[in-house]
Amino acid sequence: MNLKKILSFSLGPIGVAVLGMATLPLLTWIFPQEDIGRISLLHVVVSFTILFCSLGLDQSYVREYHQNNNKPGLLLTIVLPSLVLLIMLITSVIFGVSSPSETIFEIKDTRLDLMLYICLSASFFIRYLSLVLRMEDRGLAFSMSQLLPKLVFLIIIVVYVAFPLKLDFFYLMLAQTVSLTFVFLLLVFLTRKELLLTLKQSYNCSELKPLLAFGFPLAFSGLAFWGITALDRFFLQHYSSYTELGLYSVAISFAGAAMLLKTIFSILWAPTVYKWVADDEDMSKVDDMTELLLFIVAIAFCVFGLFSWLVTYILPVEYNSVQYLMVACIGFPLFYTLAETSGIGINVMKKSLYNLYTSLIALVANIVLNFLLIPSYGAIGAAAATIISFWLFLFFRTFFSRMLWRVFPVKKLYIVTFCCMTLSIMHLFLTYDLKIYVYVAWLVFSLVILFSFKSSIIEIKEKIKSIR
Repeated sequence: MNLKKILSFSLGPIGVAVLGMATLPLLTWIFPQEDIGRISLLHVVVSFTILFCSLGLDQSYVREYHQNNNKPGLLLTIVLPSLVLLIMLITSVIFGVSSPSETIFEIKDTRLDLMLYICLSASFFIRYLSLVLRMEDRGLAFSMSQLLPKLVFLIIIVVYVAFPLKLDFFYLMLAQTVSLTFVFLLLVFLTRKELLLTLKQSYNCSELKPLLAFGFPLAFSGLAFWGITALDRFFLQHYSSYTELGLYSVAISFAGAAMLLKTIFSILWAPTVYKWVADDEDMSKVDDMTELLLFIVAIAFCVFGLFSWLVTYILPVEYNSVQYLMVACIGFPLFYTLAETSGIGINVMKKSLYNLYTSLIALVANIVLNFLLIPSYGAIGAAAATIISFWLFLFFRTFFSRMLWRVFPVKKLYIVTFCCMTLSIMHLFLTYDLKIYVYVAWLVFSLVILFSFKSSIIEIKEKIKSIR
C-alpha cells in the first residue's frame, strides 16, 4: 500500500466529504426539514435494495478476486443472480397495490415512482461497476465513481437557485436521479472492456455455490447492519415527525467527516489484510493498526465534542440542536471503522456467520432503544440508540474475532470507546445550563488520550515516514 495508491483511493471519499459539507448547508436554506427527511429515506431505501439484491455476492467478489484466474467469469457469476432479483423486486412493486412514493414519502406522484425505479437501478449497477475499478486498483476512476454523484447533485442544486423555481421534493428527487444516471453511464464507459469480456462468458452455476456460501451470511449481516443504520429513520417517521427526521438527517450528514475515515479505510483495509494472509505476513501488523486507529477515533470524538457548536454559524436557527446530535452520530462511522480492524479475523477465517451474530445483537439493541427513546426524545433518542448499538457492534465483533482467529489486546480498546460513548450521550441529554461540564469533560478526556497514546503518536510518525 503506497502513498500514490492511498491518495488515488482517498480522493473520492475526501471529495464526497467536502461536497457534502458544501451541499448540506445549502439544502437547509432552500428546502424544508420535511423534504430533507424524505431524501434521507430515499437513501435508506436504495441502500436496502442493493444489500437485499446482492445476496452478499459483492463481498464474495472482493474476497475471491485475487485467487480467481477468470475474473470476467467471476463478475458474471455474481452479477446475474443479483440482477434477476432486482428485476423481480421492481416488477413486484410496479404491479403492487399502492404507490411506492406514497408509502415512502407520503406523496402520491407517478413521476416520483419512476424516478425511484431509476435510482434503484442506477445505484445497483454503480455498486458492481465501481467494485471492478476498486479491485483493478484504478483508484482515481474509483474515486470519481464516488465523487461525481455528489458533484452533479450540487451543480443541479445551484442551477435551481439561479432560477425562480418553486422548489419542493420533486426537484430534490430529480437532482438525485440525474446525478446517479450520469455516473452509471460514465462507469459503463470506463469499464466497457471488462463488460464486453464478461458478456462473452458462459455462466457456471457450480461456481455460484461456494460464493453464496461465503456471501449469503454476509447478506443477512448486511441487512441487519442496514437495520441498525436505517430503522431509526422509520421510527422517527412513525413515532415523531418528518421535522425531527430532517433534523436527525442533517446531524448524520455532518458526521460525514468521520464517515470519510470509514470509507477510505474500508476500501483499503480488507484487500490488504487478505494479501498479508496469502503472503504469510506477520499479523501483528493488525494489532499496530488497531492501536493507531483507536487513537484517531478517540481524538475525532474529542474534536467533535469540543467544536460541534461551530455548525450553528452555517445552519438556520431551527437546526441549532444539530450541534449536540452530531457528536453521537459520529459513533456509527468511527466504531464501525475500529470494528473493521479488530474484527477482521472473522473474515480471514471465513466464519462470516459471526458477522451476522454481531449485527443481530446490535440490531435487537437498536430496535429496543429506538422504541423506548424516540417517542419521548425524538432525534435525541435516535442518536443515543445509534451510538449504543454501534458500541455493542464493536464489542462483539472484536470478541468473536479474538475467539476465532488469534488473541490480541482489547482492554484499552473497550475502555476508550466506552468513555467516548458515555460522553457523547451526556452531550445529548444534559440540559443547556449543564453543557459546560460536558465540554470540560471532553477537554480532560483529550488530555488523557494524548498522554496515554504518546508512543502511538510516535509510531504514527514513523509509519508515515516509511510510506513510499
